Amino acid sequence: MARTAQQIVDQTNAIARIIYKGMGYQSPDDFVFHTETINRHPYERNCWQSACEIQELMTETDVSDVLDELEDEQLQDTTKN
Repeated sequence: MARTAQQIVDQTNAIARIIYKGMGYQSPDDFVFHTETINRHPYERNCWQSACEIQELMTETDVSDVLDELEDEQLQDTTKN
């Protein structure tokens, strides 16, 4: 069964959340690790990177390609409205 780009990103965020929790930290269920912000803590960036590596190892899915695809989908959705 094929997964959507959003499902892959959501799953990768869930993996990052597990890693973060394993480090002794908590984040809200809707926290997104992949967003780029100036104030993003290095631990959060590392959790996202590790989650991406796990996703690629387990599913042969490059999450950066998926994020590009998701961005394209979102742009198409905004131009349709």
